[in-house]
Amino acid sequence: MKSIIVKCVTVSIVMFFCIVSLVWAVDKTTTCKGWACETAYCPNGYAIEVPGKGYLPCELFDDYVATENRSILR
Repeated sequence: MKSIIVKCVTVSIVMFFCIVSLVWAVDKTTTCKGWACETAYCPNGYAIEVPGKGYLPCELFDDYVATENRSILR
């Protein structure tokens, strides 16, 4: 009986730490801001600032990345 209780407590503690680490990992990816983010949502009609270069319309992002043509920037 004692070993069953010890096993249940051990499993509960391990599950707790697994859940906490998963929540921490998800929170870390959703609170990303600015240039430190791996990905960002940029809807058409909006623009992002390219530091020191100008503003890049979201709908022209792929064109700019492919060519780095500064005439696309505003």
